[in-house]
Amino acid sequence: MRKEEEFPFVNKLIDSQHVPEPKADFLRFHQRCGTNALVSNNGKSLQKIKIDKWNDGVAFTNRPLKDDEIFEVTVDTRDDETKDAIGIGVMTHSPDTIAIPSHMNNM
Repeated sequence: MRKEEEFPFVNKLIDSQHVPEPKADFLRFHQRCGTNALVSNNGKSLQKIKIDKWNDGVAFTNRPLKDDEIFEVTVDTRDDETKDAIGIGVMTHSPDTIAIPSHMNNM
């Protein structure tokens, strides 16, 4: 797990954005993630560390989705230089019990 302190440039960016504190049961990002992902802002933000690296940016939610729950993702910025896409999916495993794959296609 990467710590926010390792990437001060990310913290400065996040600190400049006001993100309201979610309710206790709101979805957040799980602290276990790929080596090219950084969970920050108390689990409310995720950032790819090396933009030119296509893999190891896997992330999970901190809890399972509830029945009929809507899951929304907001992309704040994107890199026009790379042609990578964002993949979003659902799995039945806990992030605490699996080996973090380099890409979700490897699950």
